[in-house]
Parts: sequence; structure tokens; C-alpha cells
Amino acid sequence: MINNSKLVGIMNDEDIAALNWLNGEVKGGIIEAVQHGEPLSVEVINKTRRKIKTELNGDHLTINIEVRYTGRLSEDWYGKENSFEKPI
Repeated sequence: MINNSKLVGIMNDEDIAALNWLNGEVKGGIIEAVQHGEPLSVEVINKTRRKIKTELNGDHLTINIEVRYTGRLSEDWYGKENSFEKPI
């Protein structure tokens, strides 16, 4: 990151990915997460939508960020659950 022609910080790949989510620039890709201690991958197939709400309470600023996307389950290694079984 550059401010007034001076290097003031460096963004890693996770920082850049988070910035892209906040800017609404994610159009696809893979999200990797952990659920029940097991890896899980979701393929993002539609553009994301985001909603940002701010609230100032005295000197305390709260920022709530909601990100929505459409995706499909790519990998689920949690053996106690069948993610592809239709609910009854």
C-alpha cells in the first residue's frame, strides 16, 4: 500500500481476496473452509452481493458487512453428513 509516494504496508493474498469480496469484485472462484474440523470447498458460480451497514454509538463505530454468493459444494470431507442427500 502506498500513501503520499511512500510504502506504508504490504497486502498478502488473503488481504487482497478480502478486499475483492468487500468491493464486490468476486465473480467466481473456490472458497476453502473448515467445518466440524474437516475441509470443505465451495465453488462460487455467481457474482456476489454485499451489504455494508455502519452504526456510530458515541465514540464506538460498528461496521457490519454481509456478503452473499451463489455456489455449489465442491468437496466435503465430513463423514457424518451426506451433503447430497435430499431432506425428507
